[in-house]
Amino acid sequence: MQWPVSQRVYGYDGFLGDVQATIARAANAIAEFEPVILLADRNEHPRARRVVSSGVELWDVPTEDLWARDAGLLFATNGKDMRGQSLNFNEWGGKQVDRHDSRIAGRLSEILDLPLAPSPLVGEPGGVDHHGDTLIAHESS
Repeated sequence: MQWPVSQRVYGYDGFLGDVQATIARAANAIAEFEPVILLADRNEHPRARRVVSSGVELWDVPTEDLWARDAGLLFATNGKDMRGQSLNFNEWGGKQVDRHDSRIAGRLSEILDLPLAPSPLVGEPGGVDHHGDTLIAHESS
C-alpha cells in the first residue's frame, strides 16, 4: 500500500487527512489477517504510525498518491527465478506532478534485491494481467 501525501491531489478542505485515515483503516483491517507493507517517505512515518497498527510495516519509499497497483512493481517468474518489471509509470499520462511515484518500482526492486528488467512500455501494472500465454491490458496500457 502507499501513503498518500499529495497536497495537489488531496489537499483541499482537509481531504488529504480523510484519505490518509481511510488508507490507515484499510491497512489495519488487512493486517489482522495478513502482512501489510505501507510505503511512505521516512519523514511521514511518525504521522502514519499514529494511525496504523503495529501489524503494518512501514518501508522508506517516498510516495505521492495511494495507487500502489499503478506505481508499483510487476513480478515475473519462470518458476524458479523472479525479477521485477517496471512499466515506466508516468502518472497516467502526466495528469499529476510526479517526483516519487514513477520511481517506486525501481526502489522496490532494490529493497527486494530483485533484478529490474528494462521495459519500453509506459503504463501502470494495475492495467495489466498475465496468466501463462495470455496478456490482457486496458487500452491506456
